[in-house]
Amino acid sequence: MFEASRARAVVSGRDYVAPEDIHAVVHPALDHRIVLTTEADVRGVDPRTVVEGAVNSVPMPSMDR
Repeated sequence: MFEASRARAVVSGRDYVAPEDIHAVVHPALDHRIVLTTEADVRGVDPRTVVEGAVNSVPMPSMDR
């Protein structure tokens, strides 16, 4: 995920990774790596939802202090 975020930043013309770079690559990088429990699978939990919940639980950094 780090390397994909760095690559996206470079393609965007930046030499630093911004939060939006991470958000852009998080699903392609992680969704397929989630292994659901049998219970979650039976309940129809989607791995994308699990990743989205994790991403949304971390506050976005800002330049404001």
